Amino acid sequence: MGFVKVMSVLVVLVAIGLKLVHDNTPPVIPGNLPKEMRALRVHGPGNATTLGDVRVDTIPVPKVERGYVLIRVRAAAINPSDIYFLRGIYTSTGNDPSFPAAAGFEGSGLVVGHGGGLFGHMLLGQRVAFGAAGGGAYAEYIAVKEDLVIPLPAEMNYPQGAFSMVNPLTAIGMLSTGLSEGHQAFVQTAAASSLGKMLLRLSKVQDVPMIHVVRRAAQKQLLVGLGAVPEHVLISTDNDFVPKLRALSKQLRATAAFDAVAGTSTAQLAEALPDGGLVYVYGALSNEPVKDVDPMVLMHGNKRIGGWHLRVWTDNLYFPQKLMYIFKTRALLTTALRTDINGYVSLDNFVTEANKYMGAATNNKRVLVFK
Repeated sequence: MGFVKVMSVLVVLVAIGLKLVHDNTPPVIPGNLPKEMRALRVHGPGNATTLGDVRVDTIPVPKVERGYVLIRVRAAAINPSDIYFLRGIYTSTGNDPSFPAAAGFEGSGLVVGHGGGLFGHMLLGQRVAFGAAGGGAYAEYIAVKEDLVIPLPAEMNYPQGAFSMVNPLTAIGMLSTGLSEGHQAFVQTAAASSLGKMLLRLSKVQDVPMIHVVRRAAQKQLLVGLGAVPEHVLISTDNDFVPKLRALSKQLRATAAFDAVAGTSTAQLAEALPDGGLVYVYGALSNEPVKDVDPMVLMHGNKRIGGWHLRVWTDNLYFPQKLMYIFKTRALLTTALRTDINGYVSLDNFVTEANKYMGAATNNKRVLVFK
């Protein structure tokens, strides 16, 4: 039997062995687990400028099924997607929200139990970051799938760890998507946001040219201070913004754009990109739908507008690919994919602090912490 066949048989035997161990590892639930917990939930919709009916409820601690781990939450991220959810106008699935709805899409904490299986047992007692695809991070306990958990680096605390999933994986996922589809340089809007700064640092690490679009001169100075090429940072409110973007996109051969704004921003990007350009819409910070797109621009320039969403991207990855991206993310959490935190929030003052965040998101990143 050849070497390749021998190795193939060994891999299959190891996989079978791991599965048997996984399937026969019993669940572990701590005996001192409380029956109830406090959780932030949305009971009704708000609007583009006002949070919905947000309350702190007392609800049962979640039960843990096989393939899930139980985490005592120590911190949870507050991102723009969370604010949209708290307004009652956004869900992770794109469907209309049903109330009351569990809030919070990512956080960090300690794994205190699991529903059975080898991987859950290996995570027991670990400090981890987690993603909560269906919400629920704004609670004292949460049950999440094993493959939505990243062990935290030893030097990272819980508040920093709470920002380890959504923005870092979005930055890596969007850039990987664009590169895999043949694009070699990019444009990004909302470049002064936490995610925008991650894309800036990640593009420098990977030596990928990127044009950064901001709204104010102070934001341009911020990005230049982080290492952006001054000529590659454009201010969208300048009268000559679109001609500058068109010329720079042609010069750098930037044929794809990541648009967090929507509204008229998407049309401006589509117009400015070279022929064959593609705009990935991944946010709606303008609180408006995509509009004013000239169909002639799309037709004659062979340009496209598409969507990009983290959940959709991860759902289409095979498990080994997920692991690869998770390990890549973990390796960059304290450098290119780090988050700068500017304030700490509790369940009791959450609504007040969330309203402050809505008023000024740049350099105003806040995190929910639990005692």
